Amino acid sequence: MIELTIETREKMHFTFRGENRRVDISGLFFELSVDEPLRTCPRELSPALRVAAMMGRFSCGRVALSIDLELELSQQSLPQHESLLQASSLLPEIVAAHQLQATWGVADPARSAARESILQSSPGQELAVLGQQHWVGNGRNPHFSRELARRFGNARRSGIDCRTLLLRSSARSIDLAPLVAAGVHAVRPASVCQLASADFETPLARHAVWVAPSAALVHPRGGWQLAAYLQLAWRLRTAARQRKLVSLAIDAALLAEQPAHSLEFIDKMLSLVSRHVSAGNLQCLTSGEMAREELASRRGCPAKSLLRSAEPAVRRSKVA
Repeated sequence: MIELTIETREKMHFTFRGENRRVDISGLFFELSVDEPLRTCPRELSPALRVAAMMGRFSCGRVALSIDLELELSQQSLPQHESLLQASSLLPEIVAAHQLQATWGVADPARSAARESILQSSPGQELAVLGQQHWVGNGRNPHFSRELARRFGNARRSGIDCRTLLLRSSARSIDLAPLVAAGVHAVRPASVCQLASADFETPLARHAVWVAPSAALVHPRGGWQLAAYLQLAWRLRTAARQRKLVSLAIDAALLAEQPAHSLEFIDKMLSLVSRHVSAGNLQCLTSGEMAREELASRRGCPAKSLLRSAEPAVRRSKVA
C-alpha cells in the first residue's frame, strides 16, 4: 500500500492501494490541470524572507532543470546508444515546445553530436560537462583534474562558454582546486550524492563555486506515474509558495531503458512546470544563471572574520 499526502487549500489525504490503481481523484486532478492560472496560497513569510522579498531577490520561486543526456561512447552498449540517440533528438524538442531553459549534460561539449540540436532548439539552453564514475572517481584524484581541464578547455576553445559540471556518479566530496582551475562556476550533485557541506565552506567556494541542491529525479517509478506527477506538483507548489529553488533532473539513460511512453510522461511533467512559469509563480533558470546570481550575492555579503569573533574570548581570558 502506498500513501500520499497532498497539500491543496486544505490538507487532504489520499490512500492509493496497489491492487486498485483506478482511484477516483478527478476533483484533485482538476485542481492541478485546469487551464486557469495557478495561484499560490498566501503564507506569512519569515523576517529573513520578508527582507529578501523587499529587496527583490526572491520575487518568486525558481526551478532549475538539468538533463543528463549524452554518455561516453565507451560506456554504452549498442542498443543503449541507439535509444540514447532517439532521446537526444526528442528531448530538446520537448523542452523547446514548453519554452523552458535547461542545462544539458554531455560527455564532451566540444565533440557532442547533440550540441547543435540543443543550442538551435530554443534560446537560453546551456551545455554542461556530464561527470561519470570512470573519470570522476572519488573527486580527489589526478585523473579527475586532468579530465576537467581537458573537457572544459576544449569547450571554450570551440566557442562554448561551459562552466557547469553535472555529476552523474556519486562522490562524497569534491576537490575544489581543479574545479576553480577549470573555470567551473556551478556543480550539480548526483541525485543520490551526499556532498559534505564542510568541503565547500571555504572562502574559495564562497566566491567561486556554487553547489546546487540535490536534484529530484523526474522519472516514472514503475507503473506509478500518477504518484510521480503528484509529487512533482507538490514540489512546484511548495517552491512557488515559499519562494525557494527546486532542482529537477532528467536522466536520458533511464528513459532509454523504459518503454516509449516515458517520453510522453516527461512531456506531461514539463507541461506542469511550464504552466507555473507562465503564471509567474516560478522562474526557470539554468544552473549557470543560478550560479552567477548566487555568487554575485555572496560577493556582496562580507564574510565573517573568525579573528573578530575570537576577540571577546581573548579579552575575557586576559581579564581573568
